[in-house]
This record gives sequence, C-alpha cells and structure tokens, in this order.
Amino acid sequence: SPKRFGEDPLTPGLKPMNYKTKLCSDFQKEFACARGDACHFAHGEEELRKPGEVKPEDFKTEEEMVNESLDREGAIPAPGPRIFLRREDLFWIELDTSEEVPKQLEGLPMEAVVLSTNCKLIQGKGLPADGILQTMLSDEVKELRFIDDADWKELPAVGAALKKEMEQKEECFTAVICPTRSLWAVGVGMRGKARWIAVKLALALAVALQQEEILEEPPDLSQYPLMVDLVKHAGEAKKMLN
Repeated sequence: SPKRFGEDPLTPGLKPMNYKTKLCSDFQKEFACARGDACHFAHGEEELRKPGEVKPEDFKTEEEMVNESLDREGAIPAPGPRIFLRREDLFWIELDTSEEVPKQLEGLPMEAVVLSTNCKLIQGKGLPADGILQTMLSDEVKELRFIDDADWKELPAVGAALKKEMEQKEECFTAVICPTRSLWAVGVGMRGKARWIAVKLALALAVALQQEEILEEPPDLSQYPLMVDLVKHAGEAKKMLN
C-alpha cells in the first residue's frame, strides 16, 4: 500500500510549528519559487496556517489527494502523472448576446479563454510568457492591445461573464486583443504582475487552438511541455461551451 506521510497511518507527518505560517518572499516578489511544493512558506493566502495547525490533507497520500480533488472540483484530467486543473483555473467565458458588446471587442468572437493566476500549472514554473508569444506570433505581438480592467469599468460585460463562471466572485482581470488573429483572452487574479503573465499565456492558448482548428502548422512548443498540457486542457474546456 502507498506509504503515508507519517510513520503511523493515523498520524500526520511531523512538520515544523511554523510550517506555512508566513508568506514566501520569493513567491510574493516573482510569483515563483524554486522550492516548489517543498517550500515551508505559504504560496498565497489560501495556504497560510496557524502555528502547529494540522490540515486534513496531512493524513492522506498524494494519490488520494489528487483523486479527491478530481472528484470534488470537476478537474479536467490530462495525460501524464498527477497533472490536473480545477474548473476555476482554466475555463472559457461567453459574452451575453442580449447585452451590448464592448466597443473594444466588436468584431471578435463572443467567447474567450480565461487563465487564473491560481492555476497550479503556471505557479512558480517560470514559463516565459513573452518568449512563448513571440514564438507563436512573431511580429504580430506588436499589434497586441492590453486592457487592464481591475475595477471592471472598461469591460463590464467581460466582468459579468467572469462573475457568472466564478461563482459570483469578483476578481481583477486583464484582457488582451490580437487583431491580426481576431482573438482575445483574459487573465484573472489580484496581483498585477502575475495577471499579465496569465493573460499572455491565455492568448498563447487561444492562438494554439485556433491553429489546430484551421489546420495551420503550429509552432514547436516541445521545449515548454507545460504549455502543451495547458493547450490540451484549454481544448477540453472549450468543449464545455457547446
């Protein structure tokens, strides 16, 4: 049977009293941490604990934790070991056709892919968003238009679509428009720098899926295996629109 974190299967593995009681300074500054899951500091407010606090997951094997997350959160399975996303990490929104389309989005599709800064597949992975976009769009990157709408004033229709998909939560978002491809994408999250990374990666996903749909030769993303996984996830999530 799988080995548990502690010697006694009913006892959680011993962790320092200050485990996850403070935020990781590296993660706060760069939204990345070389220690990954082994870091004893919290990667975000949701990981913070009280001194000596024990969490239910401390009693479980890693396999059990993953399987429960898949069942509970409706995650989208992907090839390979222990790679999964929660529904709110990567999804698609569709603007309400009964309402006026924002002027900035006129002539573009009503739907867009959304990537959250909370997505575990991009947190601390150091994916070079600018480099990936350059690989996929070349000189077209010069035409990109970004709209950082933290207070939902410029694109209220996008905010409403996000709220509908995010269980009425209101989060800051940044949209990017690619006029040369007639695409747009959204990054959501409270931290501005991380949100800009997320929106660039979201557009890269939209471009990759468009290339698949029109049978265009896609760029080689083999050096970014996580992007390959994200493209597959985005494709599966898009099917939920229909």
